[in-house]
Amino acid sequence: MLKKILIAAVMSLPLVALGSSVASAESHPDGDHRERVVGLVTGEHGQTLVLRTRQGEVDVHWSPDTECLIGGAAADCDAIEPGMLVGAAGSYSGGSGQFQADVIKARVRAHDLAKIAGVVQSESGQTLVVETRDGTIVNVEWTDETTCRTRENRIDCDRLEPGNRIVAAGRLDGSTLQARVIGVHVPAEQPELARVRGVVTANHGQVLAVDTRDGTANVHFDAETVCQTRDARIDCSSIEEGSRVLAVGEELGDHNLQAKRIFVGTPSDVRPDGRDVRSTDARPNVDAVRAAAVTD
Repeated sequence: MLKKILIAAVMSLPLVALGSSVASAESHPDGDHRERVVGLVTGEHGQTLVLRTRQGEVDVHWSPDTECLIGGAAADCDAIEPGMLVGAAGSYSGGSGQFQADVIKARVRAHDLAKIAGVVQSESGQTLVVETRDGTIVNVEWTDETTCRTRENRIDCDRLEPGNRIVAAGRLDGSTLQARVIGVHVPAEQPELARVRGVVTANHGQVLAVDTRDGTANVHFDAETVCQTRDARIDCSSIEEGSRVLAVGEELGDHNLQAKRIFVGTPSDVRPDGRDVRSTDARPNVDAVRAAAVTD
């Protein structure tokens, strides 16, 4: 499922138009009749890119006046590297056979991107902390140029929240992935799960007493319950009095809940009257946590 989402997301990226010839004089509505070359960068020296095209190698020269874009964003021309796909508009200079580019558009080939899959543990600004299946923690950074989407629709990347299952593709540098594409898994169906939101007034071993708007609820946890803060998973027995929690699981009746997942805040997140002082964007998202509970 996640692989299909990623494929759909990659296919939505801006593409360099492929032509049937190395260079062609095309007519455009704006009167642009420049020649164009399309190919794969196999080498570069100075201000010249060596392109492998369908018809052979072409030297594409750029100057300080050349407009260069990578992935649709303005960039320095010397940032274009071997392995990138390039489309250039300009003209051949004299009898040298060298192509003088006015505009160069480049992008990274999809199969050259590093890919990671996992569950978002926390988010801060434009960085997602993701835990992969083998327990590795990866910081996934996104920008305004990053494509985020479900299987059906493109979405705003700032909608990604803790509990979301994602697959991301981009440039990996150590433990940080600069994401070009992020696919988000949205379960087709979610069984009805009960939830408890409030402030912990006591921790009785494997039962949390939680003060909610409707009174006190008992949240039961066991070895299968996943407890996490914004930053990491924690031992459920370490949850302290005064912590703000959102628990999702099976309703046992009489104000009791068997928790599958407990998202934990800190005493500093809560005012004396028990209300959350964090911004709306920083609060645990109920739907995201419910989805994570279902998929665990």
